[in-house]
Amino acid sequence: MCYFPLENYVDAPSNISGNGAGIVLISPEEHVLEYSVHFEFPTTKNVVEYKAFLVGLCLAKALNAYLLQAHSYS
Repeated sequence: MCYFPLENYVDAPSNISGNGAGIVLISPEEHVLEYSVHFEFPTTKNVVEYKAFLVGLCLAKALNAYLLQAHSYS
């Protein structure tokens, strides 16, 4: 089991048709894990960023991260 800090970057598209977001987790050794999520329901950019942040938290937990620094580009 690995315990390490991560950085979580979240961004949502600014167009109306985009109900998805990008999530990037970066380790201190600069290993980059990129994920994208798409939501099958109508939503706003703020809701998409919030949901993507929660997905990032779940991913970090699954990776046994003990510290998470979060960034959002809103």
